[in-house]
Amino acid sequence: MITGGTGFVGRELVKQLRAHNHKITIYSRNELPIRMGITTVTGKLDDAASLDHAMNGVDTVIHLAAVISPKNPAEFQTINVEGTQHILDACTRNKISRFIFMSSYVADPIFETPYGISKHRAEERVRGTTLNWTILRPTLIYGKDTNPLTQLITLVSKYPIVPAIYGILQPISVADVADAVIKTISAPKSFKHTYTLAGDEPISTATLCKRIAHTLGLKRIILRLPPLFSRIMLRPATIVSPGLATSITHLLNARPLSTEGAFHDFGWKPQPFAPQFEAMLKQN
Repeated sequence: MITGGTGFVGRELVKQLRAHNHKITIYSRNELPIRMGITTVTGKLDDAASLDHAMNGVDTVIHLAAVISPKNPAEFQTINVEGTQHILDACTRNKISRFIFMSSYVADPIFETPYGISKHRAEERVRGTTLNWTILRPTLIYGKDTNPLTQLITLVSKYPIVPAIYGILQPISVADVADAVIKTISAPKSFKHTYTLAGDEPISTATLCKRIAHTLGLKRIILRLPPLFSRIMLRPATIVSPGLATSITHLLNARPLSTEGAFHDFGWKPQPFAPQFEAMLKQN
């Protein structure tokens, strides 16, 4: 059973699971159209009866559903934390031992953003169970349908001078994230472990801007903003745009990440970032 099966990662995961001939149940808060080979159950995360119905005959639960930028900040707790607890409780009631939780690299306490804190608290709930859980922490996920780097691409496309906030990115494709989920399903070595899912190439925002400009055939001046200036920007950004402030915080605290654990325990490694990203830019 998958929660969040209609979201960005969920759609790719369902596509890959179908290619591997897995039986799929999608649990969604919205009623979904009938699709060949997919069972759909409608319900909220706190709807015990609907969850029990959805978990009938299920042996693995993949919990993707979460809020990233809710209008009501209280939803970080009610959906990301308490919602996860409801799923865990339903797994216990229905004697489902395999649980895969999609967290985020910002669950690391160094980030201290509302989303990251909620994911960290949800992880603690998962680790407190007796389930055979696996926690996956992807970095910035990109793909054709949804691309969190769109703002950066737009900035480079429109303006001759581009300010680049200090920071390191290690983007990962949505296809690689879905592949990691599938590989962990039947990998006992991954039980009760947490894994970082990151792209193969740590890259600064300035270098990424240059790469975007080069791929699009544009001449741009990239201004590298020093860390101090980026930190000064945080205070007004927090007032004007909490989402921008969160992004700046993530960039300032990011560092190169290793995926050796995932490779060692279930044979996963990301595809090279450069050719995938350049191909996506040219398609758009």
